[in-house]
Amino acid sequence: RTMVRNNSTWKQAFKMENVRPEFYAYRQRTPDEFLPWEIIDHGIQRGYLWSEYQRALAARTTNPCDTTRCKRCGVC
Repeated sequence: RTMVRNNSTWKQAFKMENVRPEFYAYRQRTPDEFLPWEIIDHGIQRGYLWSEYQRALAARTTNPCDTTRCKRCGVC
């Protein structure tokens, strides 16, 4: 709303509304809180996404799965 009303950029709107995007992007999360990706019903198990989030924080990658056999995320 601020952006439209004031014809501002994202950066300007954050400043006007006193929003710190780095708080949302960089803060540590706990396993029991509502996580940003939970607004999408994608069928992937919550536990799997949490473990992938932990892997990302540790700069570890996950090998691609073979969708004909893999069951680790709960979708296939």
